[in-house]
Amino acid sequence: MSDARSLESVAWRGKLCRGYILLLTNHTTLHAFMSQPDGLWDFKGKFVVVGVSREELQELASSRKGVKTEHFIGIVKQGRKVGQWAVYTSILYRSGPGNLHRVATWSNTLRNSLSSSNLVDSHVAQFADHLKDLFGIPLKVVTFEFEPSVLYYRDSSGKVEFPFGIDIEVVNALARTLNFTIIFEEPPKGELWGVEGDDGEWTGMVGRLARGEADIGVANLFLTLTRLGAVDYSAPYDAEVSCFLVRSDPAVPRWMSLVLPFQFTTWGAILVGVLVTGVFLYVFAVAAYCSNLTAFLTVTHRPQGINTIRSLHAAHMEVSGLGSFFKGALASAVDPYLQGLAKRFVPYQELDLVWNQVKEGHAAYLHNRQFLEFVIATQFTSTKGESSMRIMKECFAPYSIAMALQRNSPLKKKFDHVISWMLASGLVRHWFLESLRLSRKCSCWGRFIHTETLKSRNIPRHSASLGSPEHRHLS
Repeated sequence: MSDARSLESVAWRGKLCRGYILLLTNHTTLHAFMSQPDGLWDFKGKFVVVGVSREELQELASSRKGVKTEHFIGIVKQGRKVGQWAVYTSILYRSGPGNLHRVATWSNTLRNSLSSSNLVDSHVAQFADHLKDLFGIPLKVVTFEFEPSVLYYRDSSGKVEFPFGIDIEVVNALARTLNFTIIFEEPPKGELWGVEGDDGEWTGMVGRLARGEADIGVANLFLTLTRLGAVDYSAPYDAEVSCFLVRSDPAVPRWMSLVLPFQFTTWGAILVGVLVTGVFLYVFAVAAYCSNLTAFLTVTHRPQGINTIRSLHAAHMEVSGLGSFFKGALASAVDPYLQGLAKRFVPYQELDLVWNQVKEGHAAYLHNRQFLEFVIATQFTSTKGESSMRIMKECFAPYSIAMALQRNSPLKKKFDHVISWMLASGLVRHWFLESLRLSRKCSCWGRFIHTETLKSRNIPRHSASLGSPEHRHLS
Protein backbone atom coordinates (compact mmCIF):
# COMPACT_ATOMS: atom_id res chain seq x y z
CA MET A 1 0.00 0.00 0.00
CA SER A 2 1.58 3.24 -1.14
CA ASP A 3 -0.64 5.75 0.68
CA ALA A 4 -3.43 6.03 3.25
CA ARG A 5 -6.12 6.26 0.57
CA SER A 6 -5.19 2.87 -0.86
CA LEU A 7 -6.03 1.30 2.51
CA GLU A 8 -9.68 2.27 2.03
CA SER A 9 -10.03 -0.58 -0.49
CA VAL A 10 -9.35 -3.15 2.24
CA ALA A 11 -12.39 -5.13 3.41
CA TRP A 12 -12.13 -3.95 7.01
CA ARG A 13 -15.27 -5.65 8.26
CA GLY A 14 -15.45 -9.16 6.91
CA LYS A 15 -18.56 -11.19 7.66
CA LEU A 16 -16.69 -14.40 8.42
CA CYS A 17 -13.31 -13.21 9.67
CA ARG A 18 -12.58 -10.37 12.09
CA GLY A 19 -8.84 -11.03 12.34
CA TYR A 20 -6.17 -8.99 10.53
CA ILE A 21 -2.43 -9.64 10.16
CA LEU A 22 -0.54 -6.57 8.92
CA LEU A 23 2.99 -7.21 7.60
CA LEU A 24 4.76 -3.86 7.39
CA THR A 25 8.08 -2.63 6.12
CA ASN A 26 7.13 1.01 6.73
CA HIS A 27 4.51 2.05 9.27
CA THR A 28 3.91 5.59 7.98
CA THR A 29 1.11 4.66 5.54
CA LEU A 30 -0.84 2.76 8.19
CA HIS A 31 -0.21 5.49 10.77
CA ALA A 32 -1.57 8.16 8.42
CA PHE A 33 -4.68 6.06 7.81
CA MET A 34 -5.24 5.34 11.51
CA SER A 35 -4.88 9.04 12.38
CA GLN A 36 -7.77 10.05 10.12
CA PRO A 37 -11.29 10.57 11.54
CA ASP A 38 -13.21 7.37 12.15
CA GLY A 39 -14.03 5.76 8.85
CA LEU A 40 -13.26 2.37 7.43
CA TRP A 41 -11.86 0.35 10.30
CA ASP A 42 -12.97 -2.69 12.26
CA PHE A 43 -12.86 -1.42 15.83
CA LYS A 44 -14.09 -4.81 17.08
CA GLY A 45 -11.57 -6.80 15.06
CA LYS A 46 -8.36 -8.45 16.25
CA PHE A 47 -5.19 -6.94 14.78
CA VAL A 48 -1.66 -8.34 14.69
CA VAL A 49 1.03 -5.96 13.38
CA VAL A 50 4.40 -7.42 12.37
CA GLY A 51 7.53 -5.66 11.14
CA VAL A 52 7.61 -2.44 13.14
CA SER A 53 9.80 -1.18 15.94
CA ARG A 54 8.48 -0.66 19.46
CA GLU A 55 8.42 3.11 18.92
CA GLU A 56 6.49 2.73 15.65
CA LEU A 57 4.01 0.36 17.29
CA GLN A 58 3.57 2.93 20.04
CA GLU A 59 2.68 5.57 17.44
CA LEU A 60 0.09 3.28 15.84
CA ALA A 61 -1.49 2.47 19.20
CA SER A 62 -1.65 6.20 20.03
CA SER A 63 -3.46 7.14 16.80
CA ARG A 64 -7.11 8.17 16.70
CA LYS A 65 -8.23 4.67 15.73
CA GLY A 66 -5.60 2.87 17.77
CA VAL A 67 -6.63 4.21 21.18
CA LYS A 68 -10.16 2.84 20.64
CA THR A 69 -9.20 -0.58 19.23
CA GLU A 70 -9.47 -3.11 22.04
CA HIS A 71 -7.54 -5.96 20.42
CA PHE A 72 -4.37 -4.54 18.88
CA ILE A 73 -1.08 -6.39 19.35
CA GLY A 74 2.33 -6.06 17.73
CA ILE A 75 5.18 -8.49 17.23
CA VAL A 76 8.42 -6.53 17.47
CA LYS A 77 11.92 -7.77 16.69
CA GLN A 78 14.17 -7.75 19.75
CA GLY A 79 17.87 -6.94 19.51
CA ARG A 80 20.05 -7.99 16.62
CA LYS A 81 19.68 -11.73 16.92
CA VAL A 82 17.62 -13.53 14.31
CA GLY A 83 14.34 -15.01 15.52
CA GLN A 84 14.02 -13.03 18.75
CA TRP A 85 10.64 -11.24 19.10
CA ALA A 86 8.53 -9.55 21.75
CA VAL A 87 4.73 -9.46 21.74
CA TYR A 88 3.03 -6.26 22.94
CA THR A 89 -0.63 -5.40 23.44
CA SER A 90 -1.92 -1.84 23.47
CA ILE A 91 -3.58 -0.24 26.50
CA LEU A 92 -6.91 1.39 25.69
CA TYR A 93 -7.24 5.18 25.92
CA ARG A 94 -3.58 5.67 26.66
CA SER A 95 -1.28 7.45 24.21
CA GLY A 96 2.45 8.04 24.24
CA PRO A 97 4.90 6.23 26.53
CA GLY A 98 3.26 3.56 28.63
CA ASN A 99 0.55 2.60 26.14
CA LEU A 100 2.08 -0.82 25.43
CA HIS A 101 2.26 -3.89 27.65
CA ARG A 102 4.59 -6.79 26.84
CA VAL A 103 2.74 -10.08 27.18
CA ALA A 104 5.16 -12.62 25.71
CA THR A 105 8.52 -13.22 24.02
CA TRP A 106 9.43 -15.62 21.27
CA SER A 107 12.90 -16.84 20.50
CA ASN A 108 14.35 -19.74 18.54
CA THR A 109 17.57 -19.61 20.54
CA LEU A 110 16.64 -18.94 24.19
CA ARG A 111 15.33 -21.93 26.09
CA ASN A 112 13.65 -19.90 28.80
CA SER A 113 11.48 -18.00 26.32
CA LEU A 114 8.10 -19.04 25.02
CA SER A 115 8.11 -21.41 22.07
CA SER A 116 6.15 -20.60 18.93
CA SER A 117 3.50 -23.12 19.89
CA ASN A 118 3.15 -21.56 23.33
CA LEU A 119 2.79 -18.14 21.74
CA VAL A 120 -0.09 -19.35 19.63
CA ASP A 121 -1.72 -21.06 22.61
CA SER A 122 -1.52 -17.85 24.68
CA HIS A 123 -3.92 -15.93 22.42
CA VAL A 124 -6.48 -15.82 25.23
CA ALA A 125 -4.15 -13.66 27.32
CA GLN A 126 -3.13 -11.50 24.37
CA PHE A 127 -6.72 -10.82 23.27
CA ALA A 128 -8.06 -10.65 26.81
CA ASP A 129 -10.91 -8.46 28.04
CA HIS A 130 -9.11 -5.13 28.43
CA LEU A 131 -12.23 -3.36 29.69
CA LYS A 132 -12.89 -5.25 32.90
CA ASP A 133 -10.14 -3.22 34.58
CA LEU A 134 -9.04 0.08 33.04
CA PHE A 135 -6.30 0.56 35.67
CA GLY A 136 -7.37 4.06 36.63
CA ILE A 137 -6.98 5.64 33.18
CA PRO A 138 -8.49 9.16 33.05
CA LEU A 139 -11.66 9.54 30.99
CA LYS A 140 -13.10 12.97 30.24
CA VAL A 141 -16.80 13.37 31.04
CA VAL A 142 -18.41 16.46 29.52
CA THR A 143 -21.46 17.65 31.45
CA PHE A 144 -23.16 20.76 32.81
CA GLU A 145 -25.56 21.58 35.62
CA PHE A 146 -29.04 20.39 34.74
CA GLU A 147 -31.29 19.37 37.62
CA PRO A 148 -31.93 16.69 38.74
CA SER A 149 -29.59 14.81 36.41
CA VAL A 150 -26.57 16.94 37.26
CA LEU A 151 -26.37 19.29 40.25
CA TYR A 152 -23.40 21.26 41.58
CA TYR A 153 -22.60 21.73 45.22
CA ARG A 154 -20.96 25.12 45.67
CA ASP A 155 -19.18 26.60 48.64
CA SER A 156 -20.04 29.98 50.14
CA SER A 157 -18.06 31.77 47.41
CA GLY A 158 -19.95 30.00 44.62
CA LYS A 159 -17.05 27.76 43.63
CA VAL A 160 -18.05 24.25 42.57
CA GLU A 161 -16.83 21.61 45.00
CA PHE A 162 -18.38 18.52 43.43
CA PRO A 163 -21.28 17.42 41.21
CA PHE A 164 -24.07 15.03 42.18
CA GLY A 165 -27.34 13.83 40.69
CA ILE A 166 -28.69 10.87 38.72
CA ASP A 167 -26.29 11.04 35.77
CA ILE A 168 -23.29 11.71 37.99
CA GLU A 169 -24.08 8.66 40.12
CA VAL A 170 -24.35 6.52 36.98
CA VAL A 171 -20.88 7.66 35.89
CA ASN A 172 -19.48 7.16 39.40
CA ALA A 173 -20.84 3.61 39.50
CA LEU A 174 -19.26 2.83 36.12
CA ALA A 175 -15.93 4.29 37.29
CA ARG A 176 -15.93 2.16 40.44
CA THR A 177 -16.88 -1.00 38.54
CA LEU A 178 -14.44 -0.64 35.64
CA ASN A 179 -11.72 1.26 37.54
CA PHE A 180 -11.25 4.50 35.62
CA THR A 181 -10.68 8.06 36.81
CA ILE A 182 -13.26 10.75 36.03
CA ILE A 183 -12.29 14.19 34.76
CA PHE A 184 -15.39 16.37 34.59
CA GLU A 185 -15.41 19.15 32.00
CA GLU A 186 -18.05 21.51 30.62
CA PRO A 187 -19.02 22.49 27.07
CA PRO A 188 -18.54 26.13 26.06
CA LYS A 189 -20.95 28.45 27.86
CA GLY A 190 -24.44 28.44 26.38
CA GLU A 191 -23.85 25.50 24.01
CA LEU A 192 -25.21 22.78 26.35
CA TRP A 193 -25.93 19.59 24.36
CA GLY A 194 -25.04 21.28 21.08
CA VAL A 195 -26.65 21.76 17.68
CA GLU A 196 -25.59 20.75 14.20
CA GLY A 197 -24.45 23.61 12.00
CA ASP A 198 -24.97 24.04 8.27
CA ASP A 199 -21.50 22.60 7.71
CA GLY A 200 -22.41 19.40 9.56
CA GLU A 201 -20.24 20.26 12.57
CA TRP A 202 -21.73 20.00 16.06
CA THR A 203 -21.31 22.40 18.96
CA GLY A 204 -21.59 21.72 22.70
CA MET A 205 -21.36 18.31 24.30
CA VAL A 206 -21.98 16.37 21.09
CA GLY A 207 -19.34 18.42 19.27
CA ARG A 208 -16.68 17.65 21.86
CA LEU A 209 -17.39 13.93 21.61
CA ALA A 210 -17.48 13.99 17.81
CA ARG A 211 -14.07 15.68 17.69
CA GLY A 212 -12.58 13.22 20.17
CA GLU A 213 -12.08 15.88 22.87
CA ALA A 214 -14.08 13.93 25.48
CA ASP A 215 -14.99 10.31 26.10
CA ILE A 216 -18.42 10.44 27.79
CA GLY A 217 -21.28 12.94 27.79
CA VAL A 218 -24.10 13.07 30.36
CA ALA A 219 -26.78 15.63 31.21
CA ASN A 220 -30.31 14.28 30.81
CA LEU A 221 -29.44 13.34 27.22
CA PHE A 222 -32.37 12.11 25.12
CA LEU A 223 -31.67 9.30 22.68
CA THR A 224 -32.51 10.75 19.26
CA LEU A 225 -31.71 9.76 15.69
CA THR A 226 -30.40 13.25 14.93
CA ARG A 227 -27.32 12.79 17.11
CA LEU A 228 -26.59 9.20 16.07
CA GLY A 229 -24.49 10.37 13.15
CA ALA A 230 -22.12 12.16 15.53
CA VAL A 231 -22.05 9.98 18.68
CA ASP A 232 -22.93 6.53 19.96
CA TYR A 233 -25.31 5.98 22.87
CA SER A 234 -25.05 3.67 25.82
CA ALA A 235 -28.01 1.51 26.77
CA PRO A 236 -30.78 3.73 28.19
CA TYR A 237 -30.81 3.98 31.98
CA ASP A 238 -33.96 6.07 32.31
CA ALA A 239 -37.13 6.89 30.35
CA GLU A 240 -39.14 10.07 30.26
CA VAL A 241 -42.09 11.80 28.59
CA SER A 242 -42.35 15.40 27.44
CA CYS A 243 -44.73 17.47 29.57
CA PHE A 244 -45.83 21.08 29.93
CA LEU A 245 -45.29 23.18 33.05
CA VAL A 246 -48.01 25.79 33.60
CA ARG A 247 -49.04 28.13 36.37
CA SER A 248 -51.25 26.76 39.10
CA ASP A 249 -54.41 28.81 38.88
CA PRO A 250 -55.20 30.80 42.04
CA ALA A 251 -57.50 29.11 44.54
CA VAL A 252 -61.19 29.96 44.35
CA PRO A 253 -62.18 32.61 46.98
CA ARG A 254 -63.77 31.21 50.13
CA TRP A 255 -67.05 33.05 49.57
CA MET A 256 -67.58 31.12 46.34
CA SER A 257 -67.57 27.86 48.33
CA LEU A 258 -71.21 28.60 49.16
CA VAL A 259 -72.20 27.84 45.57
CA LEU A 260 -69.55 25.24 44.67
CA PRO A 261 -71.23 22.10 46.10
CA PHE A 262 -73.60 22.07 43.10
CA GLN A 263 -73.15 23.17 39.50
CA PHE A 264 -75.37 25.94 38.16
CA THR A 265 -77.55 23.46 36.26
CA THR A 266 -78.11 21.57 39.52
CA TRP A 267 -79.09 24.78 41.31
CA GLY A 268 -81.61 25.50 38.57
CA ALA A 269 -83.11 22.02 38.85
CA ILE A 270 -83.40 22.35 42.63
CA LEU A 271 -85.18 25.70 42.31
CA VAL A 272 -87.68 24.28 39.84
CA GLY A 273 -88.14 21.19 42.00
CA VAL A 274 -88.86 23.24 45.12
CA LEU A 275 -91.49 25.23 43.28
CA VAL A 276 -93.13 22.06 41.99
CA THR A 277 -92.82 19.51 44.81
CA GLY A 278 -92.57 21.77 47.80
CA VAL A 279 -91.18 20.99 51.24
CA PHE A 280 -90.04 17.36 50.73
CA LEU A 281 -87.55 18.16 47.96
CA TYR A 282 -86.45 21.26 49.86
CA VAL A 283 -85.43 19.20 52.92
CA PHE A 284 -83.62 16.65 50.75
CA ALA A 285 -81.69 19.35 48.86
CA VAL A 286 -80.65 21.12 52.06
CA ALA A 287 -79.24 17.87 53.52
CA ALA A 288 -77.22 17.13 50.37
CA TYR A 289 -76.03 20.72 50.16
CA CYS A 290 -74.80 20.79 53.77
CA SER A 291 -72.76 17.60 53.39
CA ASN A 292 -71.11 18.82 50.17
CA LEU A 293 -70.57 22.30 51.60
CA THR A 294 -68.54 20.84 54.48
CA ALA A 295 -66.20 19.15 52.01
CA PHE A 296 -65.75 22.26 49.88
CA LEU A 297 -65.08 24.49 52.89
CA THR A 298 -62.35 22.19 54.27
CA VAL A 299 -60.53 21.57 50.95
CA THR A 300 -58.96 24.33 48.86
CA HIS A 301 -60.62 24.30 45.47
CA ARG A 302 -58.83 25.30 42.28
CA PRO A 303 -60.33 25.68 38.81
CA GLN A 304 -59.63 23.00 36.22
CA GLY A 305 -57.27 25.18 34.15
CA ILE A 306 -55.33 23.88 31.13
CA ASN A 307 -54.81 20.11 31.23
CA THR A 308 -54.87 18.95 27.61
CA ILE A 309 -52.79 19.74 24.54
CA ARG A 310 -55.93 20.84 22.74
CA SER A 311 -56.84 23.35 25.47
CA LEU A 312 -53.25 24.64 25.52
CA HIS A 313 -53.44 25.18 21.77
CA ALA A 314 -56.71 27.07 22.19
CA ALA A 315 -55.22 29.29 24.91
CA HIS A 316 -52.80 30.91 22.41
CA MET A 317 -50.01 30.87 25.01
CA GLU A 318 -46.32 30.91 24.23
CA VAL A 319 -44.61 27.51 24.42
CA SER A 320 -41.04 27.82 25.66
CA GLY A 321 -38.13 25.44 26.03
CA LEU A 322 -34.42 25.27 26.70
CA GLY A 323 -32.85 25.30 23.25
CA SER A 324 -34.60 24.17 20.08
CA PHE A 325 -34.79 20.42 20.67
CA PHE A 326 -38.47 20.33 21.65
CA LYS A 327 -39.48 22.52 18.72
CA GLY A 328 -38.44 19.69 16.43
CA ALA A 329 -40.36 17.19 18.57
CA LEU A 330 -43.52 19.30 18.28
CA ALA A 331 -43.13 19.92 14.55
CA SER A 332 -42.61 16.21 13.77
CA ALA A 333 -45.64 15.08 15.78
CA VAL A 334 -48.71 13.65 14.05
CA ASP A 335 -51.13 15.55 16.29
CA PRO A 336 -52.14 18.81 14.53
CA TYR A 337 -52.42 20.62 17.87
CA LEU A 338 -48.79 19.77 18.68
CA GLN A 339 -47.77 20.97 15.23
CA GLY A 340 -49.58 24.21 15.94
CA LEU A 341 -47.69 24.62 19.23
CA ALA A 342 -44.40 24.30 17.31
CA LYS A 343 -45.21 27.56 15.52
CA ARG A 344 -45.48 29.33 18.89
CA PHE A 345 -42.33 27.77 20.35
CA VAL A 346 -39.74 30.20 21.73
CA PRO A 347 -36.26 28.82 22.61
CA TYR A 348 -34.39 30.17 25.64
CA GLN A 349 -30.83 29.71 26.85
CA GLU A 350 -31.47 30.75 30.48
CA LEU A 351 -34.26 29.25 32.58
CA ASP A 352 -34.64 32.34 34.77
CA LEU A 353 -36.08 34.16 31.76
CA VAL A 354 -38.69 31.43 31.31
CA TRP A 355 -40.03 31.23 34.87
CA ASN A 356 -41.40 34.79 34.91
CA GLN A 357 -43.38 34.11 31.75
CA VAL A 358 -44.86 30.93 33.23
CA LYS A 359 -45.65 32.60 36.58
CA GLU A 360 -47.61 35.32 34.80
CA GLY A 361 -49.59 32.74 32.86
CA HIS A 362 -48.17 33.90 29.51
CA ALA A 363 -46.25 30.72 28.67
CA ALA A 364 -46.08 26.96 29.15
CA TYR A 365 -42.62 25.45 29.58
CA LEU A 366 -41.90 22.15 27.82
CA HIS A 367 -39.48 19.56 29.21
CA ASN A 368 -39.36 16.01 30.57
CA ARG A 369 -41.54 15.13 33.57
CA GLN A 370 -38.74 14.23 35.99
CA PHE A 371 -37.06 17.60 35.53
CA LEU A 372 -40.37 19.43 35.99
CA GLU A 373 -41.19 17.46 39.15
CA PHE A 374 -37.80 18.39 40.55
CA VAL A 375 -38.20 22.09 39.72
CA ILE A 376 -41.67 22.25 41.28
CA ALA A 377 -40.51 20.49 44.46
CA THR A 378 -37.36 22.57 44.95
CA GLN A 379 -38.26 26.01 43.58
CA PHE A 380 -42.01 26.50 43.45
CA THR A 381 -43.39 24.73 46.53
CA SER A 382 -43.92 26.64 49.77
CA THR A 383 -43.21 25.36 53.27
CA LYS A 384 -46.95 24.64 53.54
CA GLY A 385 -46.73 22.31 50.55
CA GLU A 386 -48.56 24.63 48.14
CA SER A 387 -47.15 24.75 44.60
CA SER A 388 -47.38 27.74 42.30
CA MET A 389 -46.62 25.55 39.27
CA ARG A 390 -48.09 22.29 38.03
CA ILE A 391 -47.65 19.76 35.23
CA MET A 392 -50.39 19.38 32.65
CA LYS A 393 -52.07 15.97 32.76
CA GLU A 394 -51.55 15.25 29.06
CA CYS A 395 -47.96 14.60 27.97
CA PHE A 396 -46.45 13.25 24.75
CA ALA A 397 -43.31 11.86 23.06
CA PRO A 398 -41.66 9.32 25.37
CA TYR A 399 -37.85 9.41 25.27
CA SER A 400 -35.06 7.19 26.52
CA ILE A 401 -32.19 8.80 28.43
CA ALA A 402 -28.65 7.53 27.90
CA MET A 403 -25.06 8.71 27.93
CA ALA A 404 -23.25 9.74 24.78
CA LEU A 405 -19.97 8.13 23.75
CA GLN A 406 -17.51 8.67 20.94
CA ARG A 407 -18.38 6.85 17.75
CA ASN A 408 -17.09 3.25 17.83
CA SER A 409 -16.21 3.54 21.50
CA PRO A 410 -15.06 0.21 22.98
CA LEU A 411 -16.62 1.33 26.27
CA LYS A 412 -20.18 0.81 25.04
CA LYS A 413 -20.43 -2.97 25.41
CA LYS A 414 -19.13 -3.02 28.98
CA PHE A 415 -21.09 0.10 29.96
CA ASP A 416 -24.29 -1.51 28.71
CA HIS A 417 -23.71 -4.55 30.94
CA VAL A 418 -23.16 -2.44 34.04
CA ILE A 419 -26.17 -0.23 33.27
CA SER A 420 -28.38 -3.32 33.04
CA TRP A 421 -27.29 -4.22 36.59
CA MET A 422 -28.19 -0.71 37.78
CA LEU A 423 -31.67 -0.95 36.29
CA ALA A 424 -32.29 -4.41 37.73
CA SER A 425 -31.37 -3.19 41.21
CA GLY A 426 -33.53 -0.04 41.06
CA LEU A 427 -30.55 2.26 41.65
CA VAL A 428 -31.55 4.92 39.12
CA ARG A 429 -34.86 5.68 40.85
CA HIS A 430 -33.09 5.64 44.21
CA TRP A 431 -30.56 8.20 42.96
CA PHE A 432 -33.37 10.49 41.77
CA LEU A 433 -35.04 10.45 45.19
CA GLU A 434 -31.67 10.92 46.89
CA SER A 435 -30.82 13.91 44.67
CA LEU A 436 -34.18 15.46 45.48
CA ARG A 437 -33.62 14.97 49.20
CA LEU A 438 -30.10 16.36 49.17
CA SER A 439 -30.95 19.38 47.02
CA ARG A 440 -33.75 20.33 49.42
CA LYS A 441 -31.27 20.31 52.29
CA CYS A 442 -28.65 22.27 50.37
CA SER A 443 -29.78 25.73 51.43
CA CYS A 444 -30.43 24.70 55.02
CA TRP A 445 -27.62 22.33 55.83
CA GLY A 446 -24.75 23.59 53.68
CA ARG A 447 -21.82 21.23 53.86
CA PHE A 448 -24.02 18.45 55.23
CA ILE A 449 -24.60 17.42 51.61
CA HIS A 450 -20.91 16.88 51.04
CA THR A 451 -20.66 14.38 53.88
CA GLU A 452 -23.94 12.66 52.99
CA THR A 453 -23.01 12.25 49.34
CA LEU A 454 -19.60 10.82 50.17
CA LYS A 455 -21.15 8.36 52.61
CA SER A 456 -23.58 7.16 49.94
CA ARG A 457 -20.66 6.58 47.55
CA ASN A 458 -18.55 4.77 50.18
CA ILE A 459 -15.43 6.74 49.28
CA PRO A 460 -13.09 8.69 51.55
CA ARG A 461 -13.85 12.36 52.00
CA HIS A 462 -10.48 13.57 50.72
CA SER A 463 -10.80 11.74 47.37
CA ALA A 464 -13.68 13.98 46.24
CA SER A 465 -12.24 17.30 47.32
CA LEU A 466 -11.91 20.10 44.80
CA GLY A 467 -8.71 19.74 42.84
CA SER A 468 -8.63 15.95 42.88
CA PRO A 469 -8.48 14.26 39.45
CA GLU A 470 -12.11 13.26 39.79
CA HIS A 471 -13.45 16.81 39.90
CA ARG A 472 -10.71 19.26 39.09
CA HIS A 473 -12.08 20.69 35.82
CA LEU A 474 -15.45 21.96 37.05
CA SER A 475 -15.75 25.69 37.47
